[in-house]
Amino acid sequence: YEIPQGDWSSDVCSSDLMKIQSIVQESSTAIPLLAVSEASLESTIKTLSPQAQAWVKTSGFKGKSRTACLVPEEGILSKVLYGPSLDPYEQFWDASFLAESLPTDFVYRFHDHPTSEEMALAWALAGYQFHVDRNKGRTIPKLLVDSTVSLASLENKLQSIEWIRTLINRPANILSPQALSQEACVM
Repeated sequence: YEIPQGDWSSDVCSSDLMKIQSIVQESSTAIPLLAVSEASLESTIKTLSPQAQAWVKTSGFKGKSRTACLVPEEGILSKVLYGPSLDPYEQFWDASFLAESLPTDFVYRFHDHPTSEEMALAWALAGYQFHVDRNKGRTIPKLLVDSTVSLASLENKLQSIEWIRTLINRPANILSPQALSQEACVM
């Protein structure tokens, strides 16, 4: 294993930490994300247009946990059905699953409930990817949240978690006790 060369001392505690680019508070064209369990699948399908009903049935979507079905109307993506986690304590991670698996060209919104700060954080964390060059990251779609979600608080939490993840991912010969103490001093 060859250690990448470069200055590792400033890659974490700099202004290059990921900004919340995947969370927005305004959009007139957000695509609804509908939680559809196996039990509610048939009743949900009945509310769709005949073409959308046929699409969902043909796609094989069954409402199983961590699966999704992109539903078009007139050739345009109009909604996303997803199977929620069965454990209520795990359901906020559904946001992370969706952020990683949906097309990135759209803005989405949770249809059934307002987006909590925790759901928005799980969505944004899907964009984290460790790189020596902190300017890189995974591209994820945007999520619409309402004005009750504090973007400043969300960004602080996101940057803290990403800072810790980056420290954990550094090789031990790079993150020496001296380097760790320097990181602590920068905080």
